[in-house]
Amino acid sequence: MIGIEKQKAILAFSLIFAAAIFFTCVYFLVIWLPSSTAQVFGDPDPGLDTSHRIILSARLLIHRKDLTTNLELGDRSIPFLIDSGQSASMVAEKLEIAGFIPEADSLINYWLYKGQDRLIQTGVYLIQTSTTPLSIAINLVNNSPEEIHFAFLAGWRKEEVENLLFNTDIFPHDVDFKEVEKLSLGSCFPIELNTLSSIEGFLFPGEYQLAKNLSQGEILCSFTERFFESIPPNYAELVKEQGLTLYEAVILASIVQREVINPEEAPLIAGVFINRLNAHMLLQSDPTVQYAIASDAKQLGWWKSPLESNDLELDSPYNTYVNNGLPPTPICNPDLNSLLSVAFPERTNYLFFRASCDQSGSHIFNETYQQHVEAACN
Repeated sequence: MIGIEKQKAILAFSLIFAAAIFFTCVYFLVIWLPSSTAQVFGDPDPGLDTSHRIILSARLLIHRKDLTTNLELGDRSIPFLIDSGQSASMVAEKLEIAGFIPEADSLINYWLYKGQDRLIQTGVYLIQTSTTPLSIAINLVNNSPEEIHFAFLAGWRKEEVENLLFNTDIFPHDVDFKEVEKLSLGSCFPIELNTLSSIEGFLFPGEYQLAKNLSQGEILCSFTERFFESIPPNYAELVKEQGLTLYEAVILASIVQREVINPEEAPLIAGVFINRLNAHMLLQSDPTVQYAIASDAKQLGWWKSPLESNDLELDSPYNTYVNNGLPPTPICNPDLNSLLSVAFPERTNYLFFRASCDQSGSHIFNETYQQHVEAACN
């Protein structure tokens, strides 16, 4: 009797223990796991069935660090192109190959978990310098199928923006960009500027959400309208104090943009160029020669570096090594920092600057040519 009772007790205990394990597993899989995942990654797609929600929740929690670890991708934002027809897995693999994320699977799992794997659309996106894979995943999702994401960087010339518009099929390949540019100059610019021959300098860099039903002219106007919305209303008066018209200020800002590496140095560099203009000295800016070379040679790279000594003798109105004053047009599209540096240059006696020898991107500034020569790297 005692043996039978003992067996019954053991059996009852085993059943209770098994039930406890079963309900613990059910709680873990059905309640705790999805809840913990939702706390980190937000609510899942309501259309996910229970099994897929559990599987994706587990994958996301296991690889949480792959999505939330901060990435350091250099000192400047990087354009990322999503081509027409690319799937979520193709985009994730492209990000992994480019070194933006540690591995593609976690990104794919996140998009599947959120039901966003079909919301990734053609466009150009800016990958920020300090970000996380999760932030990248969120930013690449376009929740409006009626819009397309487009972005370009400060310092790009108009041909680089043009190429990107065609490569992303935002502009059909049979469109004449020069004709669209001409129409935009006449319709989107203030009266005092609508006689310009080039839109260069006024395509304001940054990120845009463009309605798919916009005409090509309206798209270019979106870029130029942001330019005029971004500069101070009295910008023309501010740069007049520096002896410049608004257009001359944009030209100078475009040169500053191509010269500057560290944004905080822009007012110093602008001040050097203004000092040289006032002293009737040649600007001797390499980017103006780079612009002229690419314009003549139709180079795909656009900015030849380093320049050779014979390049500095190029016969071009853009070559500031042989022509006094400013080039005839801007050489790129500057950002607000460069535009403001021309309005508020740092007042110094500097007439020269050159790249420092420590590869930091900073510059060494000098008042005399002798000091400038002595600052050369060995």
